[in-house]
Amino acid sequence: MPRSKELERLRKQIQALSQSVADLEARFETAVKVLATVHRLSETLVSSLSLEEAFRAMVDALVRELPDADKCSILLYSQEEGLLKLAAARGQMDLLGEDEPHNRGLAFRPGEGLAGRVFAEGRPYFVNQETTESRLIKKGFGLTTPVSLACLPLHSLGRRLGVLNISFPAARTYDPPRRRDLVVLAGVVANIVQTFLFKSELDRRVLEQIQLGRKIGP
Repeated sequence: MPRSKELERLRKQIQALSQSVADLEARFETAVKVLATVHRLSETLVSSLSLEEAFRAMVDALVRELPDADKCSILLYSQEEGLLKLAAARGQMDLLGEDEPHNRGLAFRPGEGLAGRVFAEGRPYFVNQETTESRLIKKGFGLTTPVSLACLPLHSLGRRLGVLNISFPAARTYDPPRRRDLVVLAGVVANIVQTFLFKSELDRRVLEQIQLGRKIGP
């Protein structure tokens, strides 16, 4: 083989190796950030006194820790009303003000809009503005379509709890590792929500037993 061709082949191999190393470094940095986010989310179990506090802490952690994420919201399903209702938000919706009707009243029926579809189907959607699913995003007064959105179902122990939305200000490439990371984070959020719901149900039953004991006591 001519020396020039051998040098060119070697140069290409070095470039490919350098790119592989750069990809591994980027993946490692992302994994570290995801682990840090999981840790921050898990802290809400001991630092929050109520589910409402936990919701606020979790959306704060996700926006603060995730690379490039600028907005986040959690919608919780109300069985009594049959609606997905906004529980907490950080970013655009939060800036509109908690007392605004279009913010506080943001809700979806199962199957309605992107969040309703994610809840009903139990699978995540990863959306950029050019994808067809972006037309399903429900917009209230003053809300704009996110450039890039991960809409993730929240389910734990076979129970569908709600939906987690994480949006980014720039178009994202949702490759398999990125999708897995976001699904893992949604699983952590769902388990925290389920833990607080169990605690709330246990507290309710204990209170009922105490009240019943008072009624039948001497």
